[in-house]
This record gives sequence, C-alpha cells and structure tokens, in this order.
Amino acid sequence: MYPTLTQFDNEELTQRAIYSLHSRGVRGVERIAVKVTGGVVIVSGQLPSPDAKRLCLECCRRVAGVIRIVDQLHVPLAATEDSLGSGSTSAIAGG
Repeated sequence: MYPTLTQFDNEELTQRAIYSLHSRGVRGVERIAVKVTGGVVIVSGQLPSPDAKRLCLECCRRVAGVIRIVDQLHVPLAATEDSLGSGSTSAIAGG
C-alpha cells in the first residue's frame, strides 16, 4: 500500500516541528513527543520550565502548514513555582 498524501504531509510536518525544536535548543526536548494529524500538532510530555514550554509551543506554531497546536505538555509544579517566585510575570500574564 502506498502512503496517502495526508500521511506524507503528517510525517513531513512532524519532522519539521522536531527539527525546529532541536534547532532552537528547547531544553528537555528529548522528553516530549510530537504527533501531527491533518496539520494539528499534538505535543505531549514534560518540560523542565515554563520558558521551555513556551518556546516549544512557539516553535511548533511557526512551522509552515501547522493549523493548530494541542498542548499536552506538563511542567513540574516546583519549576512553575520557581518561575513565579523569581519575579517573572509572563506566566501570570499569560505570556
């Protein structure tokens, strides 16, 4: 059976998203999974900080052909509290 155009596009978008994450140096990228279905990127796993999560989602959003992002990423509570306690307001403001 030959792959359909949709399967090819999904695989290509997945590879481009992963490349973007690596090229931007997203911390913890080895602990996440990226899956694309019909232009919808599902990103799941755990990242070490809110900043890493924000960068990860931004990288995926900027890949040409991506229609929508489904964020299933988790950041440990301690990392979130550290971010809020350090004077960072971006997490509160919805950064």
